[in-house]
Amino acid sequence: MKLAEEGPVITSIRIAEAPSRRSRRPRVRCAIELDGRPWAVLDGETVLREGLKAGARLDPDGLAALLRRDEVIRARAAALRRLALQPRSAMEARRCLLASGFGEAVVDEAIAALESEGALDDAALARRWAARRRRQGDFAPARIEAELIARGIEPTVAQRVATGSAEPDLIGDCARLLLRRRSRFEPLAEAPNLDRVRAFLARRGFEPEVIEAALARVLGEAYVEPDAPSD
Repeated sequence: MKLAEEGPVITSIRIAEAPSRRSRRPRVRCAIELDGRPWAVLDGETVLREGLKAGARLDPDGLAALLRRDEVIRARAAALRRLALQPRSAMEARRCLLASGFGEAVVDEAIAALESEGALDDAALARRWAARRRRQGDFAPARIEAELIARGIEPTVAQRVATGSAEPDLIGDCARLLLRRRSRFEPLAEAPNLDRVRAFLARRGFEPEVIEAALARVLGEAYVEPDAPSD
C-alpha cells in the first residue's frame, strides 16, 4: 500500500479473529481503525504484504484498491482450503469461490494467482485422474475423457491423458471388467442378460465393437453375434 503525506491515519490494528485450532490453514483477521474510526477488517496476510502499521498515513485514493487486493487474498486462501481437502480443476475451484460469494473479477485474479503458483494445475490433475481410472480398469478412455472434460479440463488435454502414451488394450480392459462383474449378469449367455451387460459396458464408455470382442473372449464357443439391425 502506498503511504501518503496526507490522508487517513491508521490509529490501531487489532486482531478481530484468531486462528481456529481446527482449521488446516489458520487465518488471522485484523480490524483496522482510520482516524479513530472503524474502517475495515482485513486478512492478516494483507496487513503484512501491504506493510500496514499504526501511525501510517494511507493514500485516500488507494483505499478501494487495498480492499480489492484483500478480497483476492481471501479468495485465494479459501480456494487453498478446499484444495487441501480435495484436488480440483480451475473450473471447479472457480465455481466454489463464486458460490461462496466472491465476485467474478476477484475470483479470476485468485485463480490466476493459484495457477501461476502451481497450486492449480489442470494437466497434472488430469494425469492423476486418468491414471487412477486406468488402475481401476473399469473405464474406457472415452469415458475417462468425458469425465475430464466435465471437470473443466481442455478437450485436447483430456483426450491425450485419457488414452495414455501407450495404445490401450480396450478389449482386455472390457473383458476384465466383465469378468469382475459377471455374477451380476448370470447366466451370461442368455439374451436378456447379454442385453443388460452390453448396456452396462456401454455406460462405462466402451464402443460396441469392443464390447462384442470382449464378450466373444469371455464366452468362447457360447458367444453368438447379435443380429444386425434391420433397415
